[in-house]
Amino acid sequence: MGSELPADPMPPETGWTRPMLVVRNQHDTGITAAGLNAYTGDVIDTEHEGVITPLRVKTQAIESATEAAVMLLRIDDVVVAGELKGGQVDTADDDAGGPPAGGPGGGMGGAM
Repeated sequence: MGSELPADPMPPETGWTRPMLVVRNQHDTGITAAGLNAYTGDVIDTEHEGVITPLRVKTQAIESATEAAVMLLRIDDVVVAGELKGGQVDTADDDAGGPPAGGPGGGMGGAM
């Protein structure tokens, strides 16, 4: 599989390697069977090589990405809520309506 990319399409600090860019370019042009050989790093035709990705692997990847995004949004909500309160914790409502910390009668019961 050939490549129509310039010699250095992206700076190294982006983390993209030339083979990754070649595969992405081929996917963008409709060649969806392009992939990377994990052992050599070469761009290959995955259909010709007999490489298939089970649906379960793709489904799990999407589920994991969704869970990670939801966790980040929840963390962001907590940070924003703390900023709205001015970074202070409201302790007045922490003990409201509940029994004392030591259970009935408070503290350690027993010898009288």
